[in-house]
Amino acid sequence: MTIWDGVDERLAAGQADRVVLYGAGQHTHWLLQHRASDIAPRIDLILDDDPSVDALLGIPVCPTDAFLPSADERVLILPSSDSYEGVMRSRLAVRFDDQPNITIGRVYTHEDAGELMQTRWRYVVEAVPESQRAGVHDRSLIFPHIEPEQPHRAALGLGRTRPWLPEMQTLFKPPAWCRDYIRLHECAFVWDFIEAVRPERTVEIGTASGVSSAMMLHAIDRFCGDDAILLSFDIATRCYFDPTRPLAAAIGEMAPGLIDRAHTYSYTDAADAASVFRHGEIDLLMIDGEHANPAPVVDLISLLYALKPNAWVLLHDIELEHIDNGEHDDDGRHSGAGRLFRGWPFEKLQLMGEHPHDRNIGAIQMPETPHDALPVLLEMLTGPWESDSKGVRLAQAARAILDAHHE
Repeated sequence: MTIWDGVDERLAAGQADRVVLYGAGQHTHWLLQHRASDIAPRIDLILDDDPSVDALLGIPVCPTDAFLPSADERVLILPSSDSYEGVMRSRLAVRFDDQPNITIGRVYTHEDAGELMQTRWRYVVEAVPESQRAGVHDRSLIFPHIEPEQPHRAALGLGRTRPWLPEMQTLFKPPAWCRDYIRLHECAFVWDFIEAVRPERTVEIGTASGVSSAMMLHAIDRFCGDDAILLSFDIATRCYFDPTRPLAAAIGEMAPGLIDRAHTYSYTDAADAASVFRHGEIDLLMIDGEHANPAPVVDLISLLYALKPNAWVLLHDIELEHIDNGEHDDDGRHSGAGRLFRGWPFEKLQLMGEHPHDRNIGAIQMPETPHDALPVLLEMLTGPWESDSKGVRLAQAARAILDAHHE
C-alpha cells in the first residue's frame, strides 16, 4: 500500500471527471512508470510551467498557462512531488483562483497521509556494496581552494587551521547520481562546528540524497563519543530529485560503516522531529529543508525548546536567492534561510568569500535561554508566504492570532 492509494479511494468516490498531474519531473516519471498507484490510467494530461518534452510515457505535457478546461468539467489537479507539494499547491492556487470547477488536490499533505505513513517514519539506510556503486560525481573531483585559516574558527574556540582537511577531502565522494548537494568548503564549515561542539545528538532537517548526512557522520565519528548519533528528518519518502532512490541513499555509499550512527526519519517535518526530543536535548541543529519563506523559521520554532542553551544552528543556502541571479529575491521561494540569518539579532557566523556560492552557509547561536529567541522568530513570520506545508499553515494561523491580539 502506498500513500497514493488514498487518492484512489477519493477518486472512486466520484470527486472529479478528469485527473491532471502538475509537474513533469522525476516524481511523475516514477509514479507513472512504476504504477505506484491505480490512478495512473486515469491521468490524461500533465501540466508543467516550463515543459521540456511534449509527452511523458505517452501522456501529453501541456504548459500550465495554456490549460483551459471547460467550465462544466470537474478537474482534479494533483501536484506530483512529495517534498514540494505545498509550494506547488500555492502556485496552482494563484493560477486557477477564478475557476471553481478546478480542485487542487493533496497527496503528501492530506490529513490522512500522516496516519498511513507513520509506520514508515524510521528506517535504516542500507549499505551499498562497492561493486554496485555508481562512481563519484564529476563535480566533487574538482576541489575548490579552501583557505587553510578561517577566522570563524577562533570564535568557536578552535585553532585557525584545519589539520583534518586532507582527510575530509578524501571522504568527500558524492555518488554520480547525486545533485544539489552540499559543497566541499561548506562541509568544512560544518566540520568546524562538530569539532567545536562535540555533539552527542546532531539533528538535520532536510535529508534528500544524504550527502551532507554522510559527511556529518564522518565528522561525528572523528570528533565525538561512541554514543553520538545523527538524527535526520525529511518530509519526503524518496530522494526528491530521483524517486528511484531511497531517502539518504548516499549514506550507504559514502559512509556504509557508520549507518548505525544514522537515525533517519521519512515523511517527517520539524514539528514531528520535536516530538522525539526532551527539553534541551539537541546539541547541534542543521536546517536545510524547505527553503520557501518562512519555512526555516517555522522549523526553528518547532525545535526551539529541544535546543540546549547557546546551541548553534547551521543554516544552508542563506545566499540562494543571490545565487539565482536575483530572480527570486522578493517572492520567498528561495529566501527563507537567508531572511532568518540576516534577521537574527544574536551571535552568528558566516563562511566568507567573494561570490555568494562561497558564503552560502552560516550559523546562528541560541541565547542562554532559547525561549528568549521566540519573540524574534514570531516577528519573522511576515513577508512573502510561498509555502503551504503543514508547519507553515499552522504558523500562518498563529501569526493571524497574534496580529488580531495586537490590533
